Amino acid sequence: MCRGHVWNPTWGRISLKLAGTTENGSIYCHAGMFKAYAATCLGSGEEALREILRTLPTNPDNPPSHNLQAPIFVPNYYFGLQDSAEFGVSSRNHHTGTAPWMLWLLVEHIIGVRATPDGLIIDPKLPAAWPEVTVVRRFRDSHYTITLLNAQWGGAPKVTIDGEPHASMTLPRGNQNYLVNVTL
Repeated sequence: MCRGHVWNPTWGRISLKLAGTTENGSIYCHAGMFKAYAATCLGSGEEALREILRTLPTNPDNPPSHNLQAPIFVPNYYFGLQDSAEFGVSSRNHHTGTAPWMLWLLVEHIIGVRATPDGLIIDPKLPAAWPEVTVVRRFRDSHYTITLLNAQWGGAPKVTIDGEPHASMTLPRGNQNYLVNVTL
């Protein structure tokens, strides 16, 4: 038993959780990253970034003065019962996969520099507020400096590698350094 709750075999572990906490109705940070990933799958880096920013302890709609979360880590959840005095307060529990999911989303799906079996691909979903992003990435035996220019011109991305046009969004591999420029 946990705080007066009784194990219910129909509901499993969640039957032991307090309402509004962890997986039982909280603002669950890990699930927020799944939502952000879904947004990138639908092509919206803007919505993914909004979800990431809402999850951070520095969210202006739920600032540290209310959520009581030190901005050095992302908590597992924020209390989720709106009629509770604890609504929006951090669990202060750092045992979560939220931070690595967040980093993975930012690098591989919003900035869009992603490793695949075929090689490193560029598939950015940059928010309009990011005019330029540069990423340095080592992949297998290659080293890349990749600059994404968010010109928002609406055409197909233009890729150059070491100043030469490149027709693919999959980058070449070889034991060398590559200077990659992508205009979106």
